[in-house]
Amino acid sequence: MRLVILNIFLFIAFSAICQDADYARKVIKDLCAVEMYGRGYVKNGDRNAAMYIKNAMKQAKLKPFGNEYIQEYGFPVIAFGGDITFEIDKHQLIPGEHFVVSPGCPQVNGSYEMLWIDSGMVDNNTSFQQLQKKNLRNTFLVIT
Repeated sequence: MRLVILNIFLFIAFSAICQDADYARKVIKDLCAVEMYGRGYVKNGDRNAAMYIKNAMKQAKLKPFGNEYIQEYGFPVIAFGGDITFEIDKHQLIPGEHFVVSPGCPQVNGSYEMLWIDSGMVDNNTSFQQLQKKNLRNTFLVIT
């Protein structure tokens, strides 16, 4: 029994000193800074965050995987090929901030009816099935 209590005490003691909460807060604050642009692709926010992490790894004297800390990889991203405007009741909305365009969405132009849907409805099978039965032609679905 004493051995179990000793192991628990040692585990808690070592766990407490293994993490630097102030450093963790600083890293989170830095990565969430305005200069990181949400760590997204706009204004190279992803690259800014990658360089920050690379420099932190070098300072910690961590070894890179291979010759470099950064490994390139690709994945599909929605890119807007020009000016996109979207207004609701004369209020201009910003893509990626106020709305997300589905990758399969064709180019559209005109005025449309809007159907406001609570996001919980999508998870509710009965409600979602009823929605699918509606004629939604010329209707924008706004999921909140």
